[in-house]
Amino acid sequence: MFIPLVVPALVLMGAGPMARWKRSTLPELRTQLRWAVAASGASALLLGWLLPLGDDAAWKPSTAFGLLLAAWCVCSTLAHAGKRLGSGGEAGTPWHRRAARQPRSWWGMVLAHAGIGVFIFGATLATGFESKRELTLALGQPVTVQGFEFRITGFDDVAGPNYDAQRAQVQVSRSGRPLRVLQPEKRRYRAQEMPLSQAAIDTGLLRDLFVALGERIDERSWTVRIQVKPFMA
Repeated sequence: MFIPLVVPALVLMGAGPMARWKRSTLPELRTQLRWAVAASGASALLLGWLLPLGDDAAWKPSTAFGLLLAAWCVCSTLAHAGKRLGSGGEAGTPWHRRAARQPRSWWGMVLAHAGIGVFIFGATLATGFESKRELTLALGQPVTVQGFEFRITGFDDVAGPNYDAQRAQVQVSRSGRPLRVLQPEKRRYRAQEMPLSQAAIDTGLLRDLFVALGERIDERSWTVRIQVKPFMA
């Protein structure tokens, strides 16, 4: 139910600030927003071509549509700001003086509309461009996900304040260069004997790495879930 309700709202959000109350017509809005529509389509195509897909990801229409909506939110906001700052005020007044005269509520609206576009952009990339693997990984066995190599180098027994855990040492490398050592845990709480996986997460500006332990197969092997999610920040 979320998408059918939100998509029309986003389309109207871009057109609403350009409309005159009860006086705008569809041809007039089409003329005012034609460059925003063209820029949105071109931006979505360019981003889809430039951004790399994950190892197990495929280009989907939903990903292209999400990028189109994100570009529409930003481009329509820029079109509205350009119209207001370019033609508002007295003739001959520099644009920066017209910008200084705008009320703070208008600037808040501009930032909010552009921020929604940034949110949609991030959510689309995190969903459509992620890579994930669920597999059995033995001690010392490497696996590569989206250019990152993951290798379990050891296990430790850990005693927490109210749980006992087995902690894996997972070496993360890229192009032969060590980056991080992640430490996912499989905890068992003493009070209820309830097992719980504690994922290890490495955050970054362009990607986040997730490693979680599943079930123990034998003394040297565990099932492991590995995820590389782009643009989570």
